[in-house]
Amino acid sequence: MKIIDSQAEKAAYLRLRCDNFGRGNAYWLKGDDSHAQGEVNRPLATFLGANGHAIDTYRFFTDQLGQSFDLHALEHPALWPDRPAPSRRDSFNSFAEDFAGFLDFVNPSAKPVTHIGHSLGATIGVMTALQRPQQFNRLVVIEPGTTPNWATHLMFKMLPYSLRRQVGFIKRTGRRRNGWPSADAFIDEMKTKPMYADFSAAAMADYAQGGLSTVDDEYRLRFSPQWESHIFTSVRYVWPLILRLQVPTLVLRGEHSNYYSSRVFNHYRRLAKLRKSPVTFQTISGGGHLLIQEKPNEVMQAISQWLQSVADKDNESKVWLTKTDAG
Repeated sequence: MKIIDSQAEKAAYLRLRCDNFGRGNAYWLKGDDSHAQGEVNRPLATFLGANGHAIDTYRFFTDQLGQSFDLHALEHPALWPDRPAPSRRDSFNSFAEDFAGFLDFVNPSAKPVTHIGHSLGATIGVMTALQRPQQFNRLVVIEPGTTPNWATHLMFKMLPYSLRRQVGFIKRTGRRRNGWPSADAFIDEMKTKPMYADFSAAAMADYAQGGLSTVDDEYRLRFSPQWESHIFTSVRYVWPLILRLQVPTLVLRGEHSNYYSSRVFNHYRRLAKLRKSPVTFQTISGGGHLLIQEKPNEVMQAISQWLQSVADKDNESKVWLTKTDAG
């Protein structure tokens, strides 16, 4: 597989725009209108991806969303131009502030939007929707980034930053390999790792093409392990926040998720039902935490059916995401 090398060609492939909306120069993606189903006034939607995943590693998915939405996706600040090494100020809270600034920039009229988020991007969406409920009309929360339980959340809050950096999975993330002789070598290695082994062919191709760059004749991750590990140090327990949401929300979990147990998921599902919350919980069979990459068609179908059910309740005529072949 050939990875685009030149900066100009890479920028064109990635379709990234660069603007300063009060948080420094930021990269973001405008959905490809050529995929639209002919609608002039498609509803506005935003997308945020997972920790460690550049926004164009989701091309197979965002292209599909662009059929029904006027899609705007924010690149993680770790990949913004001239971004220094991460500091303690870079946290889930600051990322939510970045996203709020982005919302103001792409949606100055503050019309309610649909937000689709995966992992870190799902949790940031939840946090922002609680701060600005009037700016959201629907949320799709896919495998939200969270600590596995309250105890871990409290431990993280009490530990100083230097000790959080030494927590096993955080330390391992910071030390992950970041150099391959070719894109094919990268793909071959990823296929041997349980976290990535079940990626669809389209998702794996996008992970390489959108996630790698060439440096000194090596292929390296655009989203550095240093940033990826740092982000984990401010992860929070998201489930109580989800129960506070006042907008229709779909929460999707992979059956084999390693981020939280089915027991925790089902506990909050029951609480949501008891409280008559507008939050719907659904499990996708066979998938793990990287659910979009592993089960893209099933995820797209679940989103489509849920959006249609919400539209039917609101007496809307819109038919959502009629094509669900995400690769």
